Amino acid sequence: MLIKDNHRRLWLGGDPDRLDLAVVAARKAFPQLHVEVEVESVAECASALRAKPEWVMLDNMSCAMMRECVGLCRGISRTEASGGITLERAREVAATGVDAISLGCLTHSARSVDLSLEWSAV
Repeated sequence: MLIKDNHRRLWLGGDPDRLDLAVVAARKAFPQLHVEVEVESVAECASALRAKPEWVMLDNMSCAMMRECVGLCRGISRTEASGGITLERAREVAATGVDAISLGCLTHSARSVDLSLEWSAV
């Protein structure tokens, strides 16, 4: 289960200091699922980690912030870097120690091809 920024805004008025409660509620509702929570700052990461989600998504962070969050998460949660990551930046982001990197550029920047399929009755 992924708790994104939109979900967080609805949770307790978006209180970034209580992301742990969102993780606890998600686990209570769906105990069979792993929980991933999106964070946008080191403080939000620390808040989420109190509930030990399986994954923490580090969204739109500098590499310095990612390194700090990776250190906080070590031994508690796996980390995923996301948001604005280009192929040119991927190596630098990987060097922060994150476990996974999401690259939206692979899909939203892909060129389209005009294809058609026509059937002929024989």
